[in-house]
Amino acid sequence: MTHQKTTVIKDISKVGEFVTQQKAQEMITAWQSQEPDGVFSFLHGRHVFESLLAVPHCAGIRIFNAYMEQEDRQALVLVAVDATGKHILNYQVQTGEGVLWIDAPIMEHGVPCPPFCPPHGNPTLDGYTWKHTGHEPLNLEKAGEAITRKEAQELISAWQIQEPDAVFSFLYGRDIFDTMLSVPGCAGIRVFNGINEEHRQALVFVAVDVKGSNILQYTVTTSGGMQITAAPLADGGIPCPPLCPVVDIWAQSL
Repeated sequence: MTHQKTTVIKDISKVGEFVTQQKAQEMITAWQSQEPDGVFSFLHGRHVFESLLAVPHCAGIRIFNAYMEQEDRQALVLVAVDATGKHILNYQVQTGEGVLWIDAPIMEHGVPCPPFCPPHGNPTLDGYTWKHTGHEPLNLEKAGEAITRKEAQELISAWQIQEPDAVFSFLYGRDIFDTMLSVPGCAGIRVFNGINEEHRQALVFVAVDVKGSNILQYTVTTSGGMQITAAPLADGGIPCPPLCPVVDIWAQSL
C-alpha cells in the first residue's frame, strides 16, 4: 500500500468542483474502458442526500468504496461528516424528557449499472434511460436506504481487503450536493465511476429526473425570456489515499 498523506481542509463544505460535460464524459468513458466488468454508475434518490445533509453540523459527505461479496461487485457507502472531517455517527436531540442520542444515517443500496443500465450500450451522460427487462419500474424512493454501522463497516472492510491499492473513500462538501439537488426536476443523483487525469478513480455526479434520466440542461425564465441553462456536473472530491484525514482511523473505517 502506498504511503498516505494527511491533509487539513479549511472549509470542508466547499470541497469538490463542477466540471464540463466533455470532461465528465471523458472520465466516465475512461473508467468503462479500463474497468469493462466493473460497476459503471450508482443511482440514489434525493432522500439519500437530504437525510445526510439534515444531520446536525453536517459539512459534507464521505463516500466509501465498498464491496458486496454476495453479488461480487462494488458498492458505495455514504456518511455525513462535520467541519473537521469526522464522521457523524450519532448526535444529541433535546426532548421534553431530556437529551437523547440519535444514530445518524449511513446510506447504501444505490441502484447499480450493470445490471440496471440503458437498453443499448454503455451508460453515457446523454440518453441515459431506465430499463431492465423483468424488473419493476424505477422507484427513486427505494433507490438507497440506511444500513447499520456494522453492515457499513463490513462492506468497507471487504473493499479494502479486495482492493488494497485502490481509493478507499472520497470527501465532498455539502455545497456540491445542495447545488445538485436544486436543479429543477431533480429526483435523485447518479454517481458515475470515472478515471481522472491522474489515472485514479474519480466520481462524477449528475442530477436525474423521476424517470432516472440524466438532467443535462433545464429551462429558466428570465427578464429576457426563456433561457436554457446547463445543469451542473460535479467532481473534485478529495481521495483517500493519498489525501487522508489527520486521524488515520477516519481514513479507513467508521
